[in-house]
Amino acid sequence: MIVKEARLFVAEDTDKPGDSIKMPLEQSRLDQLVTIVDHCTAAKDIADALGDTFLAYMLSMTIQSARTEMRPKTLRARR
Repeated sequence: MIVKEARLFVAEDTDKPGDSIKMPLEQSRLDQLVTIVDHCTAAKDIADALGDTFLAYMLSMTIQSARTEMRPKTLRARR
């Protein structure tokens, strides 16, 4: 199986009335990355509190990767 583009979340059905207006693809992806960073940061805090250093390290790497992915998209959005 070959995947051309990594996808963070599967798109949901748009049966709700307010979903007829779509956000641009880049903004939607940026919002998803921000959500991942928020969730991973909370999970890392919990892992640190429990003393699970491996999980905390893996979550730190995920946070760093998501932030790196966001950086070029943020620069393009500002232009």
